[in-house]
Amino acid sequence: SAFKTALMIGDYHKVIFVDAIKKGKKAGHVYRIRLDKDKFISGPSLNSFVFSFHESNLDNILTTANLLDKYPGNVVLIGCEPGDTSTGLGLSKEVKKSVNRIIDLIFLEIQS
Repeated sequence: SAFKTALMIGDYHKVIFVDAIKKGKKAGHVYRIRLDKDKFISGPSLNSFVFSFHESNLDNILTTANLLDKYPGNVVLIGCEPGDTSTGLGLSKEVKKSVNRIIDLIFLEIQS
């Protein structure tokens, strides 16, 4: 749930979320978005993006974390523009081509 996740992320200095992000770019396009607390809470909602966090909504998680004074010092969202989003297993060919770039970004975030 958003509440449990909000409680968990507060124990970390940096939190990296990785998921599909639909913003209208070409399938496989990779995003790196820093979600600074001050800009996120007072700025536009994450609803301007479409996330697929399945059971939870990132907007709710981070808003709840802020209300509980558990917002991590550094929150980064690494996402990829999805290709085929029909029901099924596996990644589209465009997204598969982006996997190494996503992994590289995750390692860079962990090291910084």
